[in-house]
Amino acid sequence: MNTLRRTGLRALGTAALLATIGLAQAQTAPWPSKPVRIILPFTAGGTGDGVLRSMGPELSARLGQPIIMENMVGGTGMVGQDYTMRQPADGYTFVVLSISGVLAYHQLGKVVNFARDLTPVAQIYTQYGMLVSNPNLPEMANIYNLRQLIAYAKANPGKINFGSQGTGSIGHLVMEKIKTLAGISLVHVPYRGAAPGYNDLMAGHIQMMSTSLGALPYVKSGKMRAISIGSPTRLPAVPEVSTFIEEGLSGYVAGSWLGLAAPPNLPKPILDRMSAEIKGALSKPEVLEKLRTLGTDPEYLAPAEFAVRVQADYEQWGKIMRDNNIKPD
Repeated sequence: MNTLRRTGLRALGTAALLATIGLAQAQTAPWPSKPVRIILPFTAGGTGDGVLRSMGPELSARLGQPIIMENMVGGTGMVGQDYTMRQPADGYTFVVLSISGVLAYHQLGKVVNFARDLTPVAQIYTQYGMLVSNPNLPEMANIYNLRQLIAYAKANPGKINFGSQGTGSIGHLVMEKIKTLAGISLVHVPYRGAAPGYNDLMAGHIQMMSTSLGALPYVKSGKMRAISIGSPTRLPAVPEVSTFIEEGLSGYVAGSWLGLAAPPNLPKPILDRMSAEIKGALSKPEVLEKLRTLGTDPEYLAPAEFAVRVQADYEQWGKIMRDNNIKPD
């Protein structure tokens, strides 16, 4: 073997050794060692956007790295979720996962396994479904709870219109399940978001709406009346409002949630660390207060629990969509 060839082989061997050492160092480097990006798959200014941005400084302090929030809008959350599914599982890209984004796949007929196609990291909050009415309409003036609403609807089938944030939204599906459980007929009026529905409700164009605690300011002002809520027990924010369960719908808890997910196969040490830091952030009184002012009920779930909830709701609400032949607008 000539000298030139031996020298070349030694150089290649050295380069391979250095590459191996570099890879090993990269794999064992403490996480995070650079900024962490969180994809917000919805427009700026909404509840989910506000929640994550309010948590950002606390998460950044806990991780010791900047948190970069990036809005990536489209497909009711699917654009940001699908993008995250394709990213490296290195702990530097996360996505906000909401029930709206989960339900969107049903409208396209796409089958997803969220424990396989993403890594659920932690649930951050729950928003329980709340039914509100216009108390100034004659037909709603004497209806104060869900039991009375059901009785009126049975006596007047098809006479009550209810609004939601859109066809196939969680607000729509909550009411479809109430219709099935109670055996009543109601007319669905879909809107593109909560705000136009609120406007029509207060104007008397619809009698009621399935929404969330986001409507609480209107309830407090007397422009709306809270009829019932889908929480397991009464909520401190509205202690006077009875639950679906109290009103005779046994075991029916309903609402939306929001949490964080990562690309599939996120290493367990990174998963556990990020989930723990979210839990820690949710223990801070100032973070809790901010989330509650945004109409949410802070509720942490660990990775395994969150994964179960995500998949269970994907399947539960998907069945309701199929059973009621609910198609996208």
